[in-house]
This record gives sequence, C-alpha cells and structure tokens, in this order.
Amino acid sequence: MDILTDKEVSVIKDITNDVMCKKSRKHKHAPVFVLILNTGLRCGGVLALEFSDIDFDKKVLHVSKSVSIIKNRDENDIENKTKVIITDTKTINGDRYIPLNNTAINALKQIQDYNQYYNIQTNLVVSNDKGAMVNERNLQRTLDRVLKKGMGDDYKHHSIHSLRHTMGSMALSTGKIDIKVVSEILGHSDINLTYNKYIHIIKDQKAQALELLDVI
Repeated sequence: MDILTDKEVSVIKDITNDVMCKKSRKHKHAPVFVLILNTGLRCGGVLALEFSDIDFDKKVLHVSKSVSIIKNRDENDIENKTKVIITDTKTINGDRYIPLNNTAINALKQIQDYNQYYNIQTNLVVSNDKGAMVNERNLQRTLDRVLKKGMGDDYKHHSIHSLRHTMGSMALSTGKIDIKVVSEILGHSDINLTYNKYIHIIKDQKAQALELLDVI
C-alpha cells in the first residue's frame, strides 16, 4: 500500500498555506489534498463534491455522488474517446456523512477564499479557474508539482488514492480510533476490507500493547 511519509504530508500542508497567501494558480488544488488527508474521500467523491454538500455549522460533509470516466459510445462525437459522468452513490456505506475537523474546515474555506479572490463562480469544491469540473488527471498533475516542489531530489510519485490510504493509516496509527469508525469514514462495504488493507498497522499496535504489558 502506498502511503505518504510525515514529511510529504507536512510539505502538502506548507504549500497549501503558501498557495493561499500568494493565490498561486500553479498549485491551486493543494487544499484539496489536505481535505482528502483529513476525510479519506475517494478521488471520484471529492471531484463531485459541492459546497452545498457541506454543513459548516455542524462540521460535516455529505458524500452522495461520484465522478466516473467511461468510454464515449457516441458515434457522432469522434473527438472525445471518454466522457465524465456523475453517479449517485449506490451503497449504504458509500452514501455517508463524514465529520470535519478544523484542518478540513480550514482547507474548504481556503478554497472559497481563492474562488472569491479570482471571482470564480462555482458550487464545486474542486474546479478550474472557470468554475468547471476538473478531471483526476489534472488533480494528479497538481499533486506531482506540489510534491516535487517540496521534496526536491527526494520526490516520489504518489497517486491521489494514496492520500486516502494515508488518512486511514494515520487514523489507525493513533491507536485511539476504532477500526469500525475508520471503516465507516472510508465508506468500506465490510470492516474486513479495512482490516485487510491496514493489517500491518494493527499488528504494530498489538506489538506495542504487549511491550507495555512487559513493563508491568
């Protein structure tokens, strides 16, 4: 499983704050990565996310839809081989409410501030400078640029999905969040899926627990 290091996570946070201070267009999606790191959203979910899905007062967001790329079967449209569609979340686990911590709230407000600064009229959380939806490839390019800028010669490629894995890993590594809670936040259909994905972290926790007993 591909997981970001603590330094890479710190780099994303630092560049996010720098972007918002300078209103840099080059790394404008950096706050989106902070949001994923704090919510575990899938890429399709975050691309479909709208500000109307977010309750800032109750500090919660509603995941109810996802963006998918499918083959374009329209014979009259020869220029576009694929097309983007938005689908409703079909499973009980997929349609869910995710609590927002202060870091996630701040990232969302940074996106709003950026849009207001450049007069971008959109309800989308992730958009281009015209307010239109972006695709996963564009988001990935920004993540690559952010990590290259912050890591220099130590740069390593990570997919957008790695941010989600990193969130799950960090949550379980605290030893304070039950695996069932993490599974529900991530929208897994079965807690066993969460267990199998993060078994290495769970084993480490058990080893640490036994070391504490050894002290007793």
